[in-house]
Amino acid sequence: MVQVKVGQVYDDEVKPINVKFDDIAGLDEEREQLMEIVDFLKNPNKYESMGAKIPKGILLYGNPGTGKTLIAKAIAGEANVPFISMSGSEFIEMFAGLRST
Repeated sequence: MVQVKVGQVYDDEVKPINVKFDDIAGLDEEREQLMEIVDFLKNPNKYESMGAKIPKGILLYGNPGTGKTLIAKAIAGEANVPFISMSGSEFIEMFAGLRST
């Protein structure tokens, strides 16, 4: 028998993120661009007043082991927002079903 959890795609316990951009070596140009996202997360009213729409999330992609998760944690840590991660296979299961993989 297969048990499937419906409606919950992540752990609902929110833990504080202690990772900051200072913990990441290099990525100076990328850090500048990512600070715009951090500012948007910290001050959404500033951007909404200019007509910008709030994103539902941020999708980072690239080869394994390139630091995507660490960068995402740093964004969450700098902006003081929850960090929720999902793997690509979890997205496929959620939107296409278990048999699509």
